[in-house]
Amino acid sequence: MSASMGSATVVVPEGWAANCDRLNPGTGRLRNQLPATAAPGCPTLVLRGQLGAGTLTLRHANRWDRRRGG
Repeated sequence: MSASMGSATVVVPEGWAANCDRLNPGTGRLRNQLPATAAPGCPTLVLRGQLGAGTLTLRHANRWDRRRGG
């Protein structure tokens, strides 16, 4: 992954996890709200690369996301 500016939010289903050990935030910001270990049968996202001056947020769906079906 490579990003220079701006923000991105990745919304994943419950049970998924993320490994961001190989992601360099640079001057950007990483907000990983996912666990490091996935539930049995669920995937783990492995992110690598560098953020520039942007923000990357990783999270599960919240109440609003579930209500609108996204």
